[in-house]
Amino acid sequence: MIVIILKFSVLFYIVYIFNIIYLLLNKFHVNKETLKVDNKIDGKYTLWIIIPALNEAAVIKNTVIRLQNELHKLCKIGNINAQIVVIDDCSNDQTLNEAKRTSAYVIQTSNKDKHCGKGAVLNCGVNFINAICDHRRNNIIGVIDADGIMQFKDFHHIIKLYDDKSNRYDMIQSAVQMLNTNNMVEKAQDFEFGGLNRKAQIARNNYGDGIASGNGQFVTLKMALDVQWGNSLLEDMEFTLRGLLKGYHCYFTEKAVVKQQAVTSIKKYIKQRVRWCTGGIQCSHFLLAVYKSHNVKRLQKFALTINAITPFAYIFINFFNLLSLIIQIRLLIIFPQSNHSFFTLILIWFILNIGIANSYRIFIIHTDQKKISLTETLYFSISFSIVNLITFFIPIISIKNILTNNLKWDKTDHPN
Repeated sequence: MIVIILKFSVLFYIVYIFNIIYLLLNKFHVNKETLKVDNKIDGKYTLWIIIPALNEAAVIKNTVIRLQNELHKLCKIGNINAQIVVIDDCSNDQTLNEAKRTSAYVIQTSNKDKHCGKGAVLNCGVNFINAICDHRRNNIIGVIDADGIMQFKDFHHIIKLYDDKSNRYDMIQSAVQMLNTNNMVEKAQDFEFGGLNRKAQIARNNYGDGIASGNGQFVTLKMALDVQWGNSLLEDMEFTLRGLLKGYHCYFTEKAVVKQQAVTSIKKYIKQRVRWCTGGIQCSHFLLAVYKSHNVKRLQKFALTINAITPFAYIFINFFNLLSLIIQIRLLIIFPQSNHSFFTLILIWFILNIGIANSYRIFIIHTDQKKISLTETLYFSISFSIVNLITFFIPIISIKNILTNNLKWDKTDHPN
């Protein structure tokens, strides 16, 4: 029994020490953007914002109007046009009618493509844009979810990145932030995207390419037509991998931010993450092609491998971490004077959370232009740790879904 307890404890130590090392390595992973954002745009651009919509009657009209107001400011700058295209995925509510009450282009998916997932909806939108756009201009397609918000300065920064003569980008991914951070589940999501995911994306920039994250994804019309989105449950990752294999490159910028609604309950969180995890496992079949490709850098191949095996590793790591924690607490109760490992583990975990919480705090200050205390961001970090620990079973459900071919697209439920 003692040997088993020690094994669990050692695993618990290894996981958190690995996380601390990862944090320290990423301390210097900062995007070295030398871009000076001014009002001068040399090339001629048309920015097309695609909004995929399935049963979004409660939010779609307001989303389009807010985005149109921001794009109107963008169009005051020379050489930039902007349009919004809403693609209704044959909704069962009033999404189509609500969207038509705006000045955006509004189309529907065909009966053949309806309810086949976000990838099919995006391909429908790209084909529509390709048929009506002016091909003499640089056509950039941005993907914004039906609950998404981006400001003029964010769109402007994206266009400036494409216009920068020192770089040639095929796809640019913005940072993601949550609009609602009221409970633990919502805080966990904001910390995940604004803290951990952002750091990981910056690291990817430094050793290869970033990856698309769906919302806030901007891509050239040429790449969209050549690569096209697939039908996996993680269409953004599949699109990224297809693009990398064809020699296209993605860049992540934290200076442009898309804000979206966080799911509001642990039940909705699990539903969303099961879909994402299932989609990630589906994309693992690209690994062999990635290894053989000369378009993908070595470090990037390693990172993509880690992404592919993470769902499987989480099944064991988080389960054993939870079990180890329970055992440590039990030992503390039985032998309160002789057990020190519990407090050592807590100390390691706390130091880790302070470090990444401070990184997240700096990001919030930069993007929202408001002060936020380390104590508050530490609460966000701890919320993520707890939610992540108690949902260790998500990969198990995902694997079961793949084995039983239960690959139905379950959309994220947005709060009204």
